[in-house]
Parts: sequence; C-alpha cells; structure tokens
Amino acid sequence: MEEEIRNGVRIRKHYKTSTKISEDGLIVEKEFIDKADGGKLKKYNPKINVGSEGLRYIENKQYGRVHIQDLVADCFCPPKPNDGKDYVLVHKDGNLQNDHYKNLEWMERKQAYPNTPATLEKEVKMTYGIKVRRDGKVYQKGKLLSVGMTSGGMDTDIVGVIEPFVEYEVHHRQWKRYEWKRINVDRLMEIAGYVNGNKEQFKDPAILHKDNDWLNFNSDNLEWTDRSDPRYREYHNRKVDDMNALGRKWNGDKWDYMEKQDRFQHV
Repeated sequence: MEEEIRNGVRIRKHYKTSTKISEDGLIVEKEFIDKADGGKLKKYNPKINVGSEGLRYIENKQYGRVHIQDLVADCFCPPKPNDGKDYVLVHKDGNLQNDHYKNLEWMERKQAYPNTPATLEKEVKMTYGIKVRRDGKVYQKGKLLSVGMTSGGMDTDIVGVIEPFVEYEVHHRQWKRYEWKRINVDRLMEIAGYVNGNKEQFKDPAILHKDNDWLNFNSDNLEWTDRSDPRYREYHNRKVDDMNALGRKWNGDKWDYMEKQDRFQHV
C-alpha cells in the first residue's frame, strides 16, 4: 500500500475512493483528474462533515457518504474478522470524532451495543403538550388522541390502510395559525424510550409487537429486533393480512390493486 510520512504521521491511499487518509484521520485529500488542465492528477481537501450520529464523513460522487473511520480502518487497522459474526467499528474512548487508528477496533455488534430495557416512567412529556404513556396511549393537553390507520381524500375513491398514527395540533405563533401533523405511533414510542432492546444491535432494525397485535403499543409488548427475525416476519405477515382485510372491507374489489404493492405482501 502506498505510504508517505508527513511530520511523523503516516498517510496512505484509499484506492477505492481515491482518497489519501492519515493514520489519525485528520488529513484527508481527494485525488482527481483535471481534464481542463491536460489530464493532470490533482488533489484537494474535501469538506469534513459531522453526521447526526456524531461520525465524521466526506461526500463522494460515486459512493455517497464515506465515513472517516472507515477510511482509516481500511488503511491502518486489521481487517474485519471473517468468522460469520456481525462486527461493527467502535471508538475505544467513546469519542466518535477521534478516528485515530489506535482508537478503532472491530467488535461484535451485540457486545458494542448492549441490550437496554425500556424506560419505566409511566409518562413521558414531549413537545407541543404531548404526553406518551407506558401503556401506549398518547395525550395532548389532557385529551386522548385517537389512533388512525386510514388515508385518502377528495381526489381518490380508495380508503387507504396505513401504519397506525396519531394527529396532533401545532400552534405557529409567528403565523397566528394552527396546523395538524401526524406521527407514527411506533416512532413516538421509540422517541419516548418505551421500546425494549437496542436498535443499534441490528443491521435492519424494526419494532416487534411480541403478541403480533399491531395496535397494542404497550411498552411491554414492544421490542427491537431485525427484520430477518422469524418472529418479526410472522408479526409482519399477520399485520399485512389484517391491513388487507380492512382494505377489502372498506373498498371491495378496488383493493385488488393495492394488495399487489410490496408493503401489503408477505415477507
């Protein structure tokens, strides 16, 4: 692997992305062919961004978001173990912006992200006067919000069946008006901390309703798992059957078209 030393710091080329990276992750250089200057090989320092999860990254035209930790690991760390287990890259000191190769190591996902129980709080206060209860009920300013599962409007003659949601009122003081917004109930329970387990343990995380009742949002019934989990597949398929049954009940033969869509199919 091509290597150079600058001020005692090793720099290597990440060939897949044509990027030079230092062992501490602080020097990042992108190479490109300047066709306007006779095809000369040139370089520049791409902008380093910090994502919402706290990881540093650059944008790559071909590969999209490329994390600095991955460039450093590919060039300076031992390769990811190939023993069939699920490994993730972790920062030993907990500082997600310290991408020095000595601070990075491969760890099994379940070890890196230990299981965590849901909060035991009976009620969690959110914005806009919303309160989420452990039993899955949602209130705004003391009023119980009903759970909806239909979509449609004046421009369609089909009553759609969608993931359960609640509608809440938002007051825009600067515009002196009110607006209704929707949020998925599972998502709301996640934000409130009422889903058991650790989302980060799974490659393709999903919320499992353990009793297979897609309308039972009690915290004891919610658990993070992977979409490949046979339990989740069973839950998903039962939910799809229920949604299709409602769709046919409300729309008759018109629902045949909707039922062919991927979101209404078994997995």
